Amino acid sequence: EFGVLAAAFAAGVRVAEPIARCEDPAVVGAPFLIQKFLHGEAQASRLVRDPRLGEWGAAIAAELGDQLARIHGIRPHSGRPGGLPVPADLPARSEIARLRAALSGATEPRPALEYVLAWLDRHAPPVPAGGTCLVHGDFRTGNYMVDGGRLAAVLDWEFAHWGDPDEDIGWLCARCWRFGAIDRELGGIADRRPFYEAYQRRAGRTIDPRRVRYWEIMAAAKWAAIAVLQGDRFRAGGEASIELALTGLLPSELELEALDGVEAYEASVK
Repeated sequence: EFGVLAAAFAAGVRVAEPIARCEDPAVVGAPFLIQKFLHGEAQASRLVRDPRLGEWGAAIAAELGDQLARIHGIRPHSGRPGGLPVPADLPARSEIARLRAALSGATEPRPALEYVLAWLDRHAPPVPAGGTCLVHGDFRTGNYMVDGGRLAAVLDWEFAHWGDPDEDIGWLCARCWRFGAIDRELGGIADRRPFYEAYQRRAGRTIDPRRVRYWEIMAAAKWAAIAVLQGDRFRAGGEASIELALTGLLPSELELEALDGVEAYEASVK
């Protein structure tokens, strides 16, 4: 993670500057890293309900587009960050394989989710012309900080990997990450236009809405799989957590969201 942060910071991404890391567990009980302190609000439910959202939502959306394009400008051949495996298959199929492997240990079958994963596998898109790039892996409202109507920092890089850039765009735009603000398709804070325009200007490529739609379906399927496993931690694993229990109620809603996405995708190509 320190290497990912260092590469992002060097690329001009707005992250808390990584200062030092220590791998000796004797210091604080575990390996750790130190970053520069930054101030801001990150709680998604507060951001999408902020009464000033009309003043700064579109500007933040544009900043997010510019920042994500900078992230996607980091390529495997640069040598930074090191240690991340390059997918041997199409990035979408690699993601599906991980989800299927995780669900193999679930306590109950999820036929609707398995159907969606099979559909995603059949329709897996090729990587865009620019090739595989650094993918944040959890680029959404709740994982960036806003301070005074400006983007302060992009957070939570532990899922970063080499992959398809549209994975991040689909994740950010997915209905499940709008936190109730369904009509504001860009993470619950704005419409897509300012984000798309800023991203395309920085990245030098045109966003394909159909590809993004595919990755939005993937986002619903991925979050459904995570919710199944987190619910199992409460039901079968004995973890007394209200958060895990409530998350375990989400899979059916997310499966329906994914199936609606499949229907819309297929209707768009007829």
